[in-house]
Amino acid sequence: MHEFLTRLSCALDADAMDDLIETDLGFTHYKALLILSRHGNALSVNELADELHLSLAAAGRAVDKLVGLSMVSRREDEHDRRIKRVSLAEGGEKAVALSIRRRENSVRDVIAKLPSDLRADLNSALLPILAGDYLSTPMCPDDVRTGSATQGLAAAISAAAR
Repeated sequence: MHEFLTRLSCALDADAMDDLIETDLGFTHYKALLILSRHGNALSVNELADELHLSLAAAGRAVDKLVGLSMVSRREDEHDRRIKRVSLAEGGEKAVALSIRRRENSVRDVIAKLPSDLRADLNSALLPILAGDYLSTPMCPDDVRTGSATQGLAAAISAAAR
C-alpha cells in the first residue's frame, strides 16, 4: 500500500507543480485559495493568516499578490473598517476548479495504465470508501468532500475501470 501511495503521490505532485508554475502561484497562495474556497465566505486577513500558519504581514503579502492576480477580492469589514476581509474572486474560483479537474485527470491517467481486471478491483474497493466520509479533510473545499468533485473522482475511477 505504501509503495502504491508513494507512486500515486509522485505522479500527482508533478502535475500539481505544473499547475503552480503555470499560474505563477506559490504553495502558500494556492493553499490560501483552497482555504477561501472551503470557507465559502469572506475571512479576515488575520483569520487567513491563522489558517495558513503565517504572520499577519506574510499573509497580507500573499493576499496582495492574489488581489493583483484577480484571484481574491479584498474589502473592509462592514462593522469594523480596520478589518480587511478577503474572498475568492472569479479568477480564484476558476483556478481551484481547474486544479481539481487536473487532479481528477491525473488520477484517471494513472488508473488507465492498469490492466482492466486491476482497474475493476480498484473501482470495487474505492467506491465504498468514496461513498462514506472517510476521506474528509480540513483542506478540501466542501465540493471536494461532499459534492461534485468527489462524484467526479468516483466517476473517473468507474470510467477508467471499464
